[in-house]
Amino acid sequence: MDIISPCAPFEAPLSPKEKTQVLVLGTVHLGGSRDVVQMEIREFADRALVPLLDALARFQPDFVGIESYPPETIAWMVHTQGREDTEDSLPFAKFAHQMQDRLGLSWKEAQERALGLMKQQLEQDLKQRGEVVAHLIASYDWYSALLQWAYLPRAFRETYRDVPEEIRTALEHGLLAREEAVSIGIVLAKRLGHQRIYSIDDGIEGDLPDPSQLPVFLEEFEASDVCRAFLEQLREEVKIEEEQLAYYVKQGNLLPFYQKLNADRSLRNSMDQWLIFFRTRFASGLDRARVAMWEVRNLHMAANIRKVTALRSGGRMLVIVGAAHKPFLDTYLRSLVDIEIVHLGDLVESPRSTA
Repeated sequence: MDIISPCAPFEAPLSPKEKTQVLVLGTVHLGGSRDVVQMEIREFADRALVPLLDALARFQPDFVGIESYPPETIAWMVHTQGREDTEDSLPFAKFAHQMQDRLGLSWKEAQERALGLMKQQLEQDLKQRGEVVAHLIASYDWYSALLQWAYLPRAFRETYRDVPEEIRTALEHGLLAREEAVSIGIVLAKRLGHQRIYSIDDGIEGDLPDPSQLPVFLEEFEASDVCRAFLEQLREEVKIEEEQLAYYVKQGNLLPFYQKLNADRSLRNSMDQWLIFFRTRFASGLDRARVAMWEVRNLHMAANIRKVTALRSGGRMLVIVGAAHKPFLDTYLRSLVDIEIVHLGDLVESPRSTA
């Protein structure tokens, strides 16, 4: 009887430079967080991100992806949960619904209109770019709307009446946000002349296959000696990370911080957050179910990244996500036929040619 050997990873007959290159940038949540180990809001001067932005610009990505829900996912949330519940979890959805009602369009019709307008020379027509903003908001594409808003001169933004004042104010506040989607993603995309930001997250399935079991999971988690010990270790690691972040903020240069955060050792620590659930042995089995749903989320993200890269084979994509996602996304994407994984260290140590 023949023994069938495992299939080797698929490999396209292409050189590394011919492949579609993806750089997954792991980050702390610059706008702050409400998890068990981090509560504060970040404060830093814009110049602290300039060296990092310079390094990422050398990569010259054709697409910039961020950890937020794509329009299709938000539309599905509205369909299944209703407008009100979706607006509670995603405040900018309220603005989308206001613009849909104002324009008399569905989210899909607004998206098609926005994409059509973006194929034209927007630099020559400020009012047309303002129309793009309105339609992107209506299509649940808030971050692309922020990018387009950033291109408009302030004087025009202040007097543009096709977007209601409440939404104009939210757009202005959005451009000042410290969150990485804005301070890295939108700032870099604008610098490179991009017209869109690509949202690649998709975690609406939840943390467990059956959300009603969350109290059981939490009870077992809190009773677990393994989990308690790990949380103490995690708090200590986050404390050290915060001290490092504060040091580099004071130095006015966050690039070395990001180099450390995206180095192998830090990524192994990110993996440890999930590997502990194979040592906890919950009676319910929900510890392994939690890992499975985390993998589901990351697999969806990898699929969304692959969908974007299909728009330009052989192109380059930067993806900005929480650091815990990076080792999973790198592993999944590396297994695809013509994807070449690039790391931040590659850009800093030996900048790539822009030819």
